[in-house]
Amino acid sequence: TQIKQQLGSSEAVSDYTYDAYGNIIKTTLPANSKGQRMWYTYRYEPVMNMYVERIDDAFGYRSEAANFDYRYGMALRRMDLNHFYYETDIDNLGRVKAVRGPNELATGVPYIIAFDYQPKATFGKNGITAPAYAVTKHYDIQHPSDDMETVTFVDGFGRPVQVKKDGVVTTAAKGSAPKDETVMIVSGRNVYDAFGRVAKAYYPVTEAVGNKTTFNKAFDNVSPTVTVYDVLDRAMKVTLPDNAETKTEYSTDAGSNALVTTVTDALGNRQATYTDGSGKTVKTEQLSGPDGTITTSFEYDGIDRLVKVTDTEGNVTTSVYDMGDRRTEVNHPASGITTFTYDALGNVLTKQTANLKKEGKTINYEYDYGRLTAINYPDHPENNVKYHYGGINSSYNRIGRLMLREDGSGAIEYYYGKMGEVLKTVRTLIVPNQAVATYVTQWKYDSHNRLLEMIYPDEEKVTYGYNL
Repeated sequence: TQIKQQLGSSEAVSDYTYDAYGNIIKTTLPANSKGQRMWYTYRYEPVMNMYVERIDDAFGYRSEAANFDYRYGMALRRMDLNHFYYETDIDNLGRVKAVRGPNELATGVPYIIAFDYQPKATFGKNGITAPAYAVTKHYDIQHPSDDMETVTFVDGFGRPVQVKKDGVVTTAAKGSAPKDETVMIVSGRNVYDAFGRVAKAYYPVTEAVGNKTTFNKAFDNVSPTVTVYDVLDRAMKVTLPDNAETKTEYSTDAGSNALVTTVTDALGNRQATYTDGSGKTVKTEQLSGPDGTITTSFEYDGIDRLVKVTDTEGNVTTSVYDMGDRRTEVNHPASGITTFTYDALGNVLTKQTANLKKEGKTINYEYDYGRLTAINYPDHPENNVKYHYGGINSSYNRIGRLMLREDGSGAIEYYYGKMGEVLKTVRTLIVPNQAVATYVTQWKYDSHNRLLEMIYPDEEKVTYGYNL
């Protein structure tokens, strides 16, 4: 099967190959400027012949999925491009019970995130006395025996009505020594009106640890945020606890038939937004400017592409697109006309500003399939930029990732962790008339992407500890 998209003087061709079951087994994308066509092949598990167990591409990269639970069509084990595994446990209802990443699989930790579901609510004469809830546990490498927990309660409509989280607060007054207290931070109560809209929203409260699965019925003592709606469920007035009000008015512009939404904030600043029947913004008006109304208008073509913007002083910015919905020209009153060219894959090949056009020059971009590999400037080629990526045999978890960037200032090399986090950079600077300088910076993260350690180029080490 082949799909052709007309781009004016050229076309973008995509090819698809299917197996006897109707599954796509190969996708070939349009060619880039070098004639390279990115492709992906898909291999399906042999039992049901409907779930992808392996994907290969033109770079030689591959990812895999295995241990399928055919009841729910879920792969319980996956391998990424750098050959690290991720595992998922599910229950008999197809709900995720636990997730393990490369760090947990290497150390034997049972999970990085785990879920406990308690879907049965308790009812009394006046309704629900104990809502259904679920507990989310986040394993904490700094406190292995004390998970970071979140408890979510839901009502009969499935709406979250309360969320409790492990937290640490300080009760110390300003200027005194800090005094930390471990608590559960409880989300503020919401009061719904007869139509299921949040009419009152209270601030969060705290409670002592030990009652995490018990619904907290307490309301904060501070006045709630009150929202008033119109008959179309649109917020008309929002009153904050300090009585600051934000008002919203809705009307129709007689000339354009646009919906006008006028917002007045607590300081009396007013802004009107005009939207058409498709929901696109066609005009904005700042009605409280010191020099009067500031108006910006927007125009679109028949397929909803922004083609013209006019500011309050009448300055016009226009855009031109090709048949592939790619912007080929921008005419700005300050910078002039900037043009772009593309290959069939959609990669930007050249950029020409108004100044470069006078000299017949362009900024050129090079790609390996769809991956940017170089930026070449018409003047001062020493400022050109090159990008190098990890191949299938790259070390330091660089497969498929940016490995080295070179530019006029020098180069920067990247080293990655098991989950794709940057662990080290080696920055080489070319200082004119001086020796080349090299700076090494290192980081260490946990599985939640929290920074644990940083080593500066001068070997100063900073460690981070978390009280949860």
